[in-house]
Amino acid sequence: MRHYLKRLATEWTVEVSVLIGVGCVGLVGCEEGMSGEYVEANGWGRMEFHEQTVYVTVAIVGSTFAATYDVQGDDVIIDGAAGSQLFHIQSDGSLHDGNGLRFVRQ
Repeated sequence: MRHYLKRLATEWTVEVSVLIGVGCVGLVGCEEGMSGEYVEANGWGRMEFHEQTVYVTVAIVGSTFAATYDVQGDDVIIDGAAGSQLFHIQSDGSLHDGNGLRFVRQ
C-alpha cells in the first residue's frame, strides 16, 4: 500500500496535479456534489471536498493537490493531469478505490 501511494504521489507531483475523491453530505451518492473531509483509514492521506474541487493531501510526501471530481451514481471520479481515479461509495459512506485505499468521512 505504501509503495502504491508513493508511486501515485510521485506521478501527481511530476504532473503537477492530483486525483482522489469523495462523499456526499447526508445522502451518499447524490449528484449535487461532495463536501466535507475524508481521512484514509490507515493515515495515508485525506481529501477535502469544496464545491467542484477536491483537495488531496498525501501524508507520505506531505503535499496537497487540487483536482476536479464528478459523482456518477455510487462512483466518484477524480480527474487530474496524471489521469483519473475511481472511488466507489460504500453503504457506510466510505470511499474505496479497489486497491486497498479506504477514506472515511470525519
